[in-house]
Amino acid sequence: MNFGNQQVKEIFFAAQEQPDPAQRRALLDRECAGATELRAEVERLLSLSAEADRFFGNIEAQLNPGLSVAHGAEELNGSK
Repeated sequence: MNFGNQQVKEIFFAAQEQPDPAQRRALLDRECAGATELRAEVERLLSLSAEADRFFGNIEAQLNPGLSVAHGAEELNGSK
């Protein structure tokens, strides 16, 4: 089955909004039903996104101990 980048992005962002792993799996089951390549691509992107979050969170913690990543982002963009 062929799938487009837009479809991958839509499923990826919808899955990212699901904090509960069981809900995320249910969403992927529903949205990728029978499309193993599509699901594999979305899961690959979710894994890379989680890895990047951990990496940048660790850097932020080392550079600014006691400052949360979200708080730091607010200060950087001037919204705090």
